[in-house]
Amino acid sequence: MESPIVHYGFMIGVKLNDKTFDFLKTGFSLNAEYSKNEIYNFKEMLILDNNSEFNNFAIQAAAFNESWQYFNWKYAYKLGLNGYNKGDLENNLRVETKVPFGKKDTLFLNLNAFAKLETPSFWESNFYGNRVKWENNLEKVAKRGIELTLRYPKYRQNLSIGIENIEGYTYFGSDLNIHQTNDPIQVLYLGYNTTIHLGILRNRLRIEYQNFNNSLLHLPNLAIYNSTYLNFVAIKKVLTLQLGADVYYTSEFKPLNYNPAGMIFYNQNEFVTGNRPIVDVFVNGRIRRARIFVKYTNLTSIFTQNKVFYLPNYPVESARLKFGVSWLFYD
Repeated sequence: MESPIVHYGFMIGVKLNDKTFDFLKTGFSLNAEYSKNEIYNFKEMLILDNNSEFNNFAIQAAAFNESWQYFNWKYAYKLGLNGYNKGDLENNLRVETKVPFGKKDTLFLNLNAFAKLETPSFWESNFYGNRVKWENNLEKVAKRGIELTLRYPKYRQNLSIGIENIEGYTYFGSDLNIHQTNDPIQVLYLGYNTTIHLGILRNRLRIEYQNFNNSLLHLPNLAIYNSTYLNFVAIKKVLTLQLGADVYYTSEFKPLNYNPAGMIFYNQNEFVTGNRPIVDVFVNGRIRRARIFVKYTNLTSIFTQNKVFYLPNYPVESARLKFGVSWLFYD
């Protein structure tokens, strides 16, 4: 059976590094990008009423400085000049500063800002199937956001905070059709991750919090992942072991539902999941060139009667034992 879509294209450009014009300390790049997409009908399953094709032509430009010791930056711009994505634009600004801290420590402060205007994908606008179909004239989606990240590599600390605004958000409703809202959506998010080494004790922690002003986003406000284990040499130069547990947790939320006929995830407002931790216990071992693991997944299902769900009607697998072996041979 032939593929329903064929994509091909090319990009050509030039780049001058930030040492080309030493007095400016700034580099430049310019690219032109062309792509063509041809979409064909399946004989056995109707995808589109007729064969279709669309082209894209865009230019990309950037200015940057990546050679300064304590301050680097890059600004990139992309504009769609012709084709399906005509009028699409993208602005990205990245700034990194290094701040000396103490005698030998360094803090890294990163700023990322973007503004985008995007045409929804072809399949969001056009689809014909045996059970679901839609043909929509969707408006462009506008996205703007900024993120600030503080990194302290010496102690493996990372803290991020950001905000994003979305106008023209597209989503699948319970009628299995795609919709577009005129209400602006604002998302505020905070992320923190760290790795701690205390002797043979290892701990990895990641916390993500997000808050949004629109119920169309079916996401948890809080997500936590934690891995705690002991890492030690059981037999010198022969066997290294890791013994520990992974914990996954999300706050309550209404997950997307899945429709197999249309192969789409859509919004639903009845089923609630989350607020139940999932715990896996494991033993990892390395015997010279061989790696082995033994894991008992979803230990908490023994006590919760496996009432944890990823999606409506799709429960997390019940408690079970898994194991595996990996052997690295010499060439």
